[in-house]
Amino acid sequence: TGYFQLNSIYNLKFGKQLKAMPRIVSLLKSFSSNYKRKCATPFTAEEVKKIVSEDFSTNKKMLLFQAIFVIGYFGGFRSIEIKNLKKQDLEEHDDGLLVQFTGAKQRHESKESHILIPNQGGFAGILRSYLQYVKEDTSATRGFLFHACPKEKFHKLPLGIQQIYKVPKVMAEHLGLKHPERYTGHSLRR
Repeated sequence: TGYFQLNSIYNLKFGKQLKAMPRIVSLLKSFSSNYKRKCATPFTAEEVKKIVSEDFSTNKKMLLFQAIFVIGYFGGFRSIEIKNLKKQDLEEHDDGLLVQFTGAKQRHESKESHILIPNQGGFAGILRSYLQYVKEDTSATRGFLFHACPKEKFHKLPLGIQQIYKVPKVMAEHLGLKHPERYTGHSLRR
């Protein structure tokens, strides 16, 4: 194809690969007639309301996923930031739960931020319910916020990153949405 020919010529002339320049690669791909840009499908406000209104009190794993969904939705967190949240990062507030976190994107830059998970709409209630089950099952009041739940009982082990990656897809499947594989962590950040 044309891309491989360009890449070969560029490599011969300059000793570099085109993939080292993602903007140029993106531009070249946009000229292709059969290229379809990969982009996460965002959840609509109606879909978020449906997810939050579900009562998962009898299914702890789905309650865990619902709590992760709420945190991701309001915080716009990356999966690794969700994984690294601690229980001590949550603080009760008049309007809901205040989450303090230090986020880092690149080059060791970090910034401290606060988000509010509001009581209104039942969002904070989901996290409180989740935390109550964790406390009952593990008696843990400190440490990682999200715990593994292999068989309807929370463990002291922290939840793995792969489970956090799956949350948007699982929620899309639960709602019966088309192409659930297109729902990724970026679906919560849009």
